[in-house]
Amino acid sequence: MPVAKQVKGKEFYDCISYVLDKDEKEILESNLSGKTPSALNKKFELCCRLNQKVRFKVYHATISFPPEDEVDDKKLKAIAHDYLYGMGFGEEQPDLEQLEKEERIKDKDKMFGDKSLAVPYLVVRHDDTENKHIHIVAGRVRHDGSCVSSYWDYRKSEQVLRMLEDYHGLSSPQGAIALKNLRKILDRCREECSNFDDLKEMLREQSVNVYSKNNGIVYGYKDKHYKGNTLGAKYTLQGMSKVLQQRGIEKYQSPPPRLDVENETIRAELETHRDTLERILKEEQVENFKGKHYEVQRNKKSLIITKIDNPEEKVKWVKPAPTMPWILSNFKFTEDTFNDFSEKMRTTRENLEKMEKDRVLKEEAVRKQQEIQEKLATVGTQTAPPSRRRGR
Repeated sequence: MPVAKQVKGKEFYDCISYVLDKDEKEILESNLSGKTPSALNKKFELCCRLNQKVRFKVYHATISFPPEDEVDDKKLKAIAHDYLYGMGFGEEQPDLEQLEKEERIKDKDKMFGDKSLAVPYLVVRHDDTENKHIHIVAGRVRHDGSCVSSYWDYRKSEQVLRMLEDYHGLSSPQGAIALKNLRKILDRCREECSNFDDLKEMLREQSVNVYSKNNGIVYGYKDKHYKGNTLGAKYTLQGMSKVLQQRGIEKYQSPPPRLDVENETIRAELETHRDTLERILKEEQVENFKGKHYEVQRNKKSLIITKIDNPEEKVKWVKPAPTMPWILSNFKFTEDTFNDFSEKMRTTRENLEKMEKDRVLKEEAVRKQQEIQEKLATVGTQTAPPSRRRGR
């Protein structure tokens, strides 16, 4: 099965340099002229000037294929096109939920046919590992100035990959097949049920169990457990509540509101907090620090902050490569937790700045005191009267 990784950044040049800085590479496709990082960077930047409010304008995806998947360059280009279009880099975001239900006729090289992409993009094949893989660099600003939404992009990526597996004849894991079957069961039961009690009973007849966990909904199927948000937005407790009556919902608590991980303001603030946490670790001269409310852990490539009373609520920064900026992933804070975390971090930062200011003032006071003492000693030496010998 193919595996995709996604990164969003601010600068094209470093990303393009990383992609092209390989001996065993091949540029498969691009709608931009130029083959050097400098030339391509100018083209990407020019296209993204249509919407200068977008800070994270760089989209970088890596799709890796196992050895059993025989993919030539023609198929790789088709997969890259279909992946980008499915992720919303065309004129609009396609309805993936509806497309998953449809039986697609495989009469074209590309799943989305001749539908064109609306962003600048570059596709490069790398042959430096056992698994063949491609790098896709794209701008998040469309030709009309609109921004490609990144809402639920990891969920969208999984959906698109499973659809590509089926259309292009790629290997597919049993887990993906189970998820597809589970969604079909849930879709059918949603349409036939009117409330949560009926839903639970009907799902049990389909060998699907429903549980409440951490203010959300979990489905047990084929000896596995799947959270609602893993399946998709409409399978969460909130999504189910939109089509089912509330009878029986008291067995489940309403899930807390989630923050959009791609919100640029939140990202910027979290970056500030990361610097604060780095300063705390540096001051304490440790790699792990446990405070009253949050625990901070750091290793070579990541920084993880966990809430003490609920370890499942965490935020994790990952540094994927030396040439790429820090990115945020595994964002699981609720709104209340984030506000609490943000307030405590601001207070901590203010305390650190106050301590630093006090330290500087103390050092300045000591320095001035030393200067005064040195001046007094010098003046005392210069003004001391000569000693006289008294005659007899």
